[in-house]
Amino acid sequence: PLPGVFEIDPEHLWKTFVDTIRSAIDAASLHASDIKTLGISTQRGTFTTWDRSTGKVYHNFMSWKDTRAEGLCHEWNKSLRMMALRLSARLLHWVTRRPRFLVASILRFEPGLAVMRLLWVLQNIPGLQEATQAGKVLMGTVDTFLLWRLTGGKVHATDPSNACITGIFDPFTVRKVQANLLIGRLLRTLLFCLSCFSGIFGHADSKILGAAIPIACMIGDQQASSFGDCCFDEGDIKCTMGTGTFFNVNTGSVPYASTSGIYPVVGWKINDVVTYLAEGSSYDTGTAITWAEELGLLKEPMESSTLATSVPSSNGVFFVPAFSGLQAPVNDAYAASGFLGITPSTRRGHLVRAILESLAFQAKQVYEMMATEVYVAPTKMRFNGGVARNDFLLQLMADMLERPLVRAKHHDTSALGAAFLAGLALGIWSSTDELKKLRQDGSESEPSAERLAAYRPVFEQWRRAVKRFLHWHLPKAAP
Repeated sequence: PLPGVFEIDPEHLWKTFVDTIRSAIDAASLHASDIKTLGISTQRGTFTTWDRSTGKVYHNFMSWKDTRAEGLCHEWNKSLRMMALRLSARLLHWVTRRPRFLVASILRFEPGLAVMRLLWVLQNIPGLQEATQAGKVLMGTVDTFLLWRLTGGKVHATDPSNACITGIFDPFTVRKVQANLLIGRLLRTLLFCLSCFSGIFGHADSKILGAAIPIACMIGDQQASSFGDCCFDEGDIKCTMGTGTFFNVNTGSVPYASTSGIYPVVGWKINDVVTYLAEGSSYDTGTAITWAEELGLLKEPMESSTLATSVPSSNGVFFVPAFSGLQAPVNDAYAASGFLGITPSTRRGHLVRAILESLAFQAKQVYEMMATEVYVAPTKMRFNGGVARNDFLLQLMADMLERPLVRAKHHDTSALGAAFLAGLALGIWSSTDELKKLRQDGSESEPSAERLAAYRPVFEQWRRAVKRFLHWHLPKAAP
């Protein structure tokens, strides 16, 4: 509704969630009692707060893309308290060589971390702080909220794959971050009372779905899509192109520590073995295409591929997709979005092609950064997500990344991953080898050395264009 404000109506989400489950059961000509288990995959880092007695929400879901806490982050990052924390972590890493201290030594709060947006709502939502002090408030990311509602208010829980993105839980220890002592006692009263892996989280209230269906998995969307794409082995890599672009590489049983902007996330746990993923991302993939549609450049998203191929090049036009700033390896929260190189001969196709090219160029930067730091298996890279259906973009990605890509037959692999994990938890499948036999691949894209050679100077010029948009916005003052 306003610049920097990204929200979801909790009641609309809840109704859509329940209606979708009921419709799926009806479409399969089943009864709720026929369903063995439910698995829930959700976007990560988006949260709301609600009254623990009535269930009434205090505000809309505050999305992971919301930037209203930017001023708070800036204030905290330059504080003496954070400087002391980073210095202590640097010393501890020098003494112990433990990776978690290396990450803590460069810790900076960002609006994408739920912990900072939670502080923002406590300071800005009327009555919320007082209600929290009175012990009336629960906080939860999307998975926690849905689980609490689905179990009739009996279970207030999350899992580590969602929790490790919030800034509240430590992916290295899979426990609450002790550094939250910095944030304050008030915030800690809101935190989830339970954190576990796939298993029985609870049972759906029979009044809601018609049967007490066991809920055997909750998992973040990116980890779920990795699992749905069967990235079970160390070095397996997938790329999800949806609202943002997310690369995830399986790093086995060891979380990867980086100072460049790659971050470790908890993937899943099977037979008491935790699998970790290294994640690199850019935030404005689907956002840029939706913006182009709203601007009138597109009638619908899939038209972008047709328009991009209607012209031989972007005719010297470049686009920088930085509605949410620029992530690693650039790391500039204050970058701006925009076009460069527009002339009287610029047409709609040139603008749309420049947008799609910028998404591939961003992905190339992220992938090359990851490939130099973590082991990536020399196998076909797996792609999923709604934007991955764009033929022009996927071929350009294959060319720029210089490796063959395979598209998932069904782009919503996060839902498949949640189903796989729930089924494993209940013994419907006994191993990941069984799951690999169920994987269905779609079309493949092979890289072209000729196209890569033609695009190399275009990519370098785009990198120069990016520099023109850096540090454009001033840091917002804390409220």
